[in-house]
Amino acid sequence: MNECSTATVTASIRKHFTAVYKAAADFPDIPLFYQAMALIGSADALIKIVDKNDRGVPPVQTLLRLLDEHGFEPAKPTDDDRRHLGMLLAYVFKHVLQYEDQKANIPVEKNQWGIRTAALYYGRPDFIIVK
Repeated sequence: MNECSTATVTASIRKHFTAVYKAAADFPDIPLFYQAMALIGSADALIKIVDKNDRGVPPVQTLLRLLDEHGFEPAKPTDDDRRHLGMLLAYVFKHVLQYEDQKANIPVEKNQWGIRTAALYYGRPDFIIVK
């Protein structure tokens, strides 16, 4: 079984995310990015995000719940904030964790962010997440 470290995930995001998702070029300049990165860089949080995805809960929904649990409340989330969170998790699942496929428009539980649908990722390679 392959290991995927949170350090590898966060380093890949810092190095390649905005090159892959050019529309998110300004995302790393806002506090939401740093908060999301802190969670993605936590093995416990990333394991939870991946595990919930594998059980049919969109990663965005799990990340939103974790952001809320950690006390991060956006002043007023913008459409760009919502799109960029989706892009960030798409990058993690498709480009770092190497999931093979995705299904869009999966309902997301009611949330203060106003996100109604998100992607779910399939075709998980064999890996474990480590610190």
